[in-house]
Amino acid sequence: MNRLWLARHAQTEWNVENRMQGHHDSPLTELGHRQASALGQALKDKPLSAIFVSTAQRAQRTAAYVHQFHPHIPFIPTDDLREIHLGPWEGLTKAEIQQRWPNEVDLFWHHPAQFQAIEGGEDYRLLYQRLQRWWQTFFHSPQQGEWLVVSHGVTLQVLFLLLENRRLEDLHRDQILAQCSLSLVEWETGHQPRLVFRNNTDHL
Repeated sequence: MNRLWLARHAQTEWNVENRMQGHHDSPLTELGHRQASALGQALKDKPLSAIFVSTAQRAQRTAAYVHQFHPHIPFIPTDDLREIHLGPWEGLTKAEIQQRWPNEVDLFWHHPAQFQAIEGGEDYRLLYQRLQRWWQTFFHSPQQGEWLVVSHGVTLQVLFLLLENRRLEDLHRDQILAQCSLSLVEWETGHQPRLVFRNNTDHL
């Protein structure tokens, strides 16, 4: 049985301030470090073969708490696992964005398939395409084993849609992933993957 653990990064200062992060970054909070430490403890005895992680620092700092228990396995940063690029929204609070782009915000949260990229950012279709590219490369490799992905809230939500062959319009119908939550995908070699559970926080 192949297993892929998926974790959202730990809490950051911008999470607390309700700011959109996207491709920008902010430091982990004290709580964030405790969350990441708990994630490391939860996965320390898993037979991980590699850790795939977004190139964002908040994701890499979170993943480092797991890697300390598995220092000899590959730690693989990849741009394809970054959060959706939100252009001029990044660094602004949700209230500021709502005031300046009310129509776009409505599409972003309630009609994701219709959301258009804002000034050089990404829309959900572009995010879906890069996640699909990463997944196809990973899934069709000859390796077998158990792995970890550390990524972002929206990125993982879209990846779940891809794995379950659901529509973009379904994106925000699921509960928003908690920071440092764990989800699990399993599959037998040669068979389709299945999402065993999502957004588990028992370890926190």
